[in-house]
Amino acid sequence: MNISKTTILIIAFLLTTVAIFVFNESEPDHPATTNSTQTKEQPSNFIQNGRFIIYDENGYSTTLTSTNAEFFPNSDYVRIQSPAIDVINASGDRIKLTANSGHYNPVSEKLILRGNVSIFQSSPPEDAWSAKGEEFTLDNKRRFISTDQAVTIKKGMHYMNATGLNAWLDEKKIDLLSNVRGQYVFTH
Repeated sequence: MNISKTTILIIAFLLTTVAIFVFNESEPDHPATTNSTQTKEQPSNFIQNGRFIIYDENGYSTTLTSTNAEFFPNSDYVRIQSPAIDVINASGDRIKLTANSGHYNPVSEKLILRGNVSIFQSSPPEDAWSAKGEEFTLDNKRRFISTDQAVTIKKGMHYMNATGLNAWLDEKKIDLLSNVRGQYVFTH
């Protein structure tokens, strides 16, 4: 039996909706929020302090946690607050991505991370590196991270600044696209 990742996410959201309706009866009424633009789509489901684990066809996992997630069915996307993503690549290396917010499309499995985005490979320790910027896209199907904005990459005491980045997680390959500047610290 082969169940797609999209089906798993939709089932998780449906189960969350049922839980919301069941527990909503015992919750006190919250004041309604006003929205000046009534034409905006409203979320159909939300999850607080959620955790999802997605496995690809090779068994490698991607774990997504967040403080809040809202599903918009007509637009087929999930708005995420404080996302934290753990990706394990083909070599077993662990890469963690965090941001202020995210926008996830379950069909394409693309997650756009915005605001104070940090990418950190902690395992294995001798290959530890980090990248920071304001917006990155994680294409989970291709296991690919990209940005067209400013990025800073650090490894130990060395660093590079660039505009734009393409990173292939399983191939351990990073391309800096333009305006590359760096500092390499020599030790005796």
